[in-house]
Amino acid sequence: MAELAYDRFSERQTLERVLDRLEPTVRASFTDAQRAALNEALVARAWRDHSVDIRFRLPFVASRYYVRLVADREKRNIARQRADQAQHPLATIGNTLFVGTISMVVCSLALFALLVYSAILVP
Repeated sequence: MAELAYDRFSERQTLERVLDRLEPTVRASFTDAQRAALNEALVARAWRDHSVDIRFRLPFVASRYYVRLVADREKRNIARQRADQAQHPLATIGNTLFVGTISMVVCSLALFALLVYSAILVP
């Protein structure tokens, strides 16, 4: 069995990826102190470990999707929470379709299990 390894981007690689998006003249204008300050700001913004971090992929015929559920104690202030809520509303068409599809799959599986259990449907 092949060994699976995932090399997360190091802090330095993250800074380099951001700098690569800039114009070459702007990128060259940063001093070492400015680069260090940018790196600190990027590392501070990075997601930290959460109490709940569930990730899985959904392979479909044409493309692949992933789902990530992250949960932890709320650490943001009220103003940040409201700003995030305004920028990322919960009631969107995509969210509604996703929840509806998951609900339909779960209910279908429960109905199938009930029919098999009650011997109406023989597997």
